[in-house]
Amino acid sequence: MTAQELEEYQEIAQRFLDLMSPEKRLIGLAPEQVERALGILPPEQRVAGLAPEQLLVVMPKEVLRGLSDEFIEQLPEPTRSTVRARRGR
Repeated sequence: MTAQELEEYQEIAQRFLDLMSPEKRLIGLAPEQVERALGILPPEQRVAGLAPEQLLVVMPKEVLRGLSDEFIEQLPEPTRSTVRARRGR
């Protein structure tokens, strides 16, 4: 008999997972598995905790081009340079 066949396996496994942080749960997963796991979360939860600068550097170029120059000037220098380069200006 395998561990998965034990009567309370699912409950015990779930209790163990509940003790782990989300970061630790993702350790060892292949990129496509991480992407699938994150895909079940709503967008608000996927980006929770990220600084605006982190979000800006991954936004589509079309969105970045819509940002005002005044807004970009208020960003920290590394982010400002990255946004400018991605905007193509």
